[in-house]
Amino acid sequence: MILLLATLAGLPVALLRRGTVRGLAFLPMRGRAVVIVAFLMQLPLLYFPAEKASGHVNFERCLLLLSYLLILGVVWKNRRLSGFRAIGLGLLLNLTVMMANGGFMPIQPGVLENFGHQHMVTKMESGYRVLHSKDVLLTREETRLWILSDVFAFDPPFFSPTAFSPGDVLIAAGAFLFVQSAMLSSRARRPVPPLPHTLSSGRANSNSSERDVNG
Repeated sequence: MILLLATLAGLPVALLRRGTVRGLAFLPMRGRAVVIVAFLMQLPLLYFPAEKASGHVNFERCLLLLSYLLILGVVWKNRRLSGFRAIGLGLLLNLTVMMANGGFMPIQPGVLENFGHQHMVTKMESGYRVLHSKDVLLTREETRLWILSDVFAFDPPFFSPTAFSPGDVLIAAGAFLFVQSAMLSSRARRPVPPLPHTLSSGRANSNSSERDVNG
């Protein structure tokens, strides 16, 4: 959600800076197909998660890790583009805390309770997966590197309550910068409009007259 908000916020800001939306149609980014494949790989984890995270390596963890590695590879290829280094650092922070906690992003039960999202888990107990997310319920005491987990939140009455991590903040900031760069660079690529035909003809006639007089 925070990534979507950052991207949407970047659009009006870039327009105010006299950027153009058409720049988004010609994003100078390599590996877009790989990113799409990586996100498709995550769909089973989001919509058909195991009820409870197991304590050993399984298909879900391997699939999630592989999808992250694919996205990181694309980020590396595009590291010279504005915002991509922040995106890469954010992804690494998220991947670090997830791998330290069994392959999923830890979220505290109290956060779900504040959101009123208790229905998204089978039981409000540690180790249970959260539906439609890559999260797993863990208390702060059980969470390794808890400062990198979903410690921030947009609480109600925010229109869509959501929790996010420091890594998510960096990813969102990178996306915002990338949108700015893409929309503003399109302004720099605008073609110079040709001179009006009548003006060009008038100048040509004037030059011709000057040559006749000099002749």
